[in-house]
Amino acid sequence: MTAEGLATFIETYYQDPRPGEAVERLVALDVSAFVEAERESAETQGMAILTTFFAHVLHERPELVEPLAARLVAGGRYANALVGGLAIATSAAPTSDAGLQAIEASGLLAPDALAAVRNAVPYPFPNLRATSHFDIDLLWVSFFATGDEGYITEVAESLTYWEDNPELRLPREFPALTLESQQRALIEVTMAVIAHETLTSNARRHPAVFSALVRLSQTRSDKVGTIAGSIVALIQAGG
Repeated sequence: MTAEGLATFIETYYQDPRPGEAVERLVALDVSAFVEAERESAETQGMAILTTFFAHVLHERPELVEPLAARLVAGGRYANALVGGLAIATSAAPTSDAGLQAIEASGLLAPDALAAVRNAVPYPFPNLRATSHFDIDLLWVSFFATGDEGYITEVAESLTYWEDNPELRLPREFPALTLESQQRALIEVTMAVIAHETLTSNARRHPAVFSALVRLSQTRSDKVGTIAGSIVALIQAGG
């Protein structure tokens, strides 16, 4: 199971949900290849993306939790068991505890990993708000897993921080700001850029995303609606 194959599967999942195949893909996945383990930040974000996607799948199909746990235990791979355990815990399925008990009893996970699994926040995704560009990735994964347009709207909220003049995106242009304010400004700038780039690229590939932007442009009179409209116009012009 290749990382590229799973990425494609995740991005198109909402169009043709196949939860049984999703479980098989997690069992067979080379987790290290998917999460780019040579960089710590990429590994952390890759793990979060996997956890979020499979949590959505299991939340909708709780009967798959225990079979997945059994397959992960039989496979004996630490990274797969960790992703699966986090997804099971986060899914808040009625079968989650039984699945976690099976993984815990297997001895695959070290005590610190078990603690992380047990402390995972159950299914926070419908209430997720972007506070950094990392959250934007999780919002997109949540949309791809569910087809819920609300996640696209949450991505678009970061356009509030967008500036058409690139020079205004740089916090160093505002020397009067405190260090904390500069750091927050940089985070917001990054969020706006990532939101703009991902909304544009995904709207080109996904009619559902394009339609969501059209609706935002028609129903919002603020900066979010205005920029959504500019993205729509760009795509319609072939840009």
